[in-house]
Amino acid sequence: EAGKQTFVRYGCVGCHGMELQGGVPNPNSQGGEVPSLLHVAEDYTKPEVANIIRSGKLPPVENSNKPAPPLYMPAWRSSLSNEEINRIVEYLWSLRPKKEVAW
Repeated sequence: EAGKQTFVRYGCVGCHGMELQGGVPNPNSQGGEVPSLLHVAEDYTKPEVANIIRSGKLPPVENSNKPAPPLYMPAWRSSLSNEEINRIVEYLWSLRPKKEVAW
């Protein structure tokens, strides 16, 4: 899939993992690690995720009296085309858990 290839090619797996599980330590960020992307579709819309990829995002800080978390989502607007960003977003949405059908 093109979105997964783009995700890997640009090094997103370095923080988010091949399986999008996150877990890379990020001291003083809420939760203390890079979050999983497996449930991103439950918390954000596609345009919101595309904007985060395009513009970057600082992680929420656990304790404002401590140093800022060392890892953050960088802005990719100068490296990725809109088409590549959309491919990544579609890839993330393709991995969301399937809803169970109630009987």
